[in-house]
Amino acid sequence: MFDDLKEIESLYEQGEIPSPEDLRGEYFVVVPWFPWFSLELLKHRKDVAPDGTGDNVIEGGLRFGHFVLLKDSDSLLINYDVDENVEVMKRVVDRIRRLPDGRLVGRLFYRILGQEVPLLYFEMRPK
Repeated sequence: MFDDLKEIESLYEQGEIPSPEDLRGEYFVVVPWFPWFSLELLKHRKDVAPDGTGDNVIEGGLRFGHFVLLKDSDSLLINYDVDENVEVMKRVVDRIRRLPDGRLVGRLFYRILGQEVPLLYFEMRPK
């Protein structure tokens, strides 16, 4: 777990870019530090198929937010801008890095007027 936002930011910047092939299977999404509202609404898993596509999954098996993994210049991009998603979901951008200790940490952005606005950090833990 992280102690504060500065620690998360620093570790994220030191992280390496995982390749799309590094993420397969299910991951619990854990939001270690988010002061604005209850984290209960953010509990879900990411289910990544062998072909690098996937979905977010909440309790009861409900799937939403179909995505494709893409290697970007500064991170592994979880790209939600795919035909299956509604416009609101297409604007979500997750950028993943692997920390020196092996943990996968993501940064969630929301695209507004062509700009990526950072919202929070999260950790992806293998199920």
